[in-house]
Amino acid sequence: MEIFKLLKDIADLIRARATIFSLTFTLIGSMLLYIPSLYKLILISIALFTLRAAAMSFNRYFGSDYDKLNPLKRDAANVKVFSKNQILIIFFIFSIVFIAVSYFLNLLAFVLSFIALAIMVIEPYTKIVSKHRHFSVGLIIGLGIIGGYIGAYGRFPLLISIYILLISYMLFAGANDIIATINYGYFDKKIGLKSYAATMKRDKALMIAKIAHSLFLALMLIFAYLLRSYYILIADVISASLIIEEYLALRKGVDNNKIFINYNGLISILFLIAMIITKI
Repeated sequence: MEIFKLLKDIADLIRARATIFSLTFTLIGSMLLYIPSLYKLILISIALFTLRAAAMSFNRYFGSDYDKLNPLKRDAANVKVFSKNQILIIFFIFSIVFIAVSYFLNLLAFVLSFIALAIMVIEPYTKIVSKHRHFSVGLIIGLGIIGGYIGAYGRFPLLISIYILLISYMLFAGANDIIATINYGYFDKKIGLKSYAATMKRDKALMIAKIAHSLFLALMLIFAYLLRSYYILIADVISASLIIEEYLALRKGVDNNKIFINYNGLISILFLIAMIITKI
């Protein structure tokens, strides 16, 4: 039973459930030309999961001392369960697996895997540099979309559609990050971390998230047009209604972490299903 508890604690540490946001869009990026073999899709999924797990591990390592000061995070795995040295070991394990899987994808993916890890290590420091770090996080994680394409086809993408997808994901993830951190503003400001919640009123921060979500939906319309896909168009319309419902739930005081996972997870899955149907 100890092994299951350890796995659960690691899953909590890396916020494994939130992988669905980045994994779905990475797979969409890998399907832009055609649907790759199941073998490649599995490798791409493992690569994305381990890269994100490594990134989140280092993020939790970076944030451990800060999170200890935040009463809202007193039960977090990096505060309650793991020491900083243990978190660093977990980071290195996931990093090694990511590099190994990238090697089995193709040479370009393997070479770029080291750069990808370096970017993920740098990312947490944006929290002490800029309040706009919500969108830098979205952009950095969104690079997995480019990674999915490279993993599938072994070359850099030259398609306009993939960069539209990347920017739209940056906005989607940035808006989601604003919502996910909206309750931490007081503590971020107190300990010197940058965020919208720490530098402006809650309503203004949520307004920026609404604008970002709106731009995300607009860009996904362009993405649907470029792919000539009615299915992605339908997914976009349904997503618009879910995002509206998301903000209504926030207004009613529903836990923002549940909103973060449930609504945005469903939106991500909708677009992946639409992409699969488009390419079948």
